[in-house]
Amino acid sequence: MLSGMTMVMGLEACVPGSLPSPRELWRGLGQAGVLAGLCPSDDGQPDPALLSQLLTELDAALPAGFVLSVCVQVATVLPLLHALTGDSPLAAAVLASTVRGDQVTALAATDRGISGSALLDARTELRDEGAKAVLTGGKEWVHKSVCCDYALRLAR
Repeated sequence: MLSGMTMVMGLEACVPGSLPSPRELWRGLGQAGVLAGLCPSDDGQPDPALLSQLLTELDAALPAGFVLSVCVQVATVLPLLHALTGDSPLAAAVLASTVRGDQVTALAATDRGISGSALLDARTELRDEGAKAVLTGGKEWVHKSVCCDYALRLAR
């Protein structure tokens, strides 16, 4: 379980008196153990109280864009990667490096031409064509696209 002191130490590690880059913020939270401590159970879901504590502390110290950025990562990207780890050694490796703060994983969720909140209406498709996978469609909004090492694209 993370303590308030751990959260503060992680935040201080990545906010030394000036605004960090998104990558510096993520790296600081990972290196301080904050990201690993958010999901104490085996289901990969962040503990709501710990997530609330982290976002509250970030909100007190940083502009809203930073807070929203971390929220998308810990509440969506990390659980999705965790769900894939049983079938994919790559997903397991990406999850581990992302939680350590070594890498940033983008979330490509919003299809071109539909509302960002209409994820069930997604038209991006992934088809298995034997020796290859074919991805069709386009994304309009890709969270962390300018600083990512990997991209997790939502598709049917």
